[in-house]
Amino acid sequence: MTHDQLTSKSQFITHLIGKLLNGLELETTGIDTKSYELLLQIKRIVGNDSDDLFTGLYCYNKFSALQLKRLTTIVDQVNENLLAQNKKMKL
Repeated sequence: MTHDQLTSKSQFITHLIGKLLNGLELETTGIDTKSYELLLQIKRIVGNDSDDLFTGLYCYNKFSALQLKRLTTIVDQVNENLLAQNKKMKL
């Protein structure tokens, strides 16, 4: 695996998830699980990084677009599965 492939699978994905978490405006709830606390930690860490870094990780690495496409495909699949399960439960 090349440096760019590794970077897209580690740094770009981390920053992308952090941006998504920032967009969700997640906060401490009082009933936080350990995994939720880790998500908040990612949000805090990435929140301190510049937008230029995130943009650079995307624009200067052709593999980052593939990671973004994979993530959106997986989100769509999860959504479709949930909708199908919800439809079955309402029958």
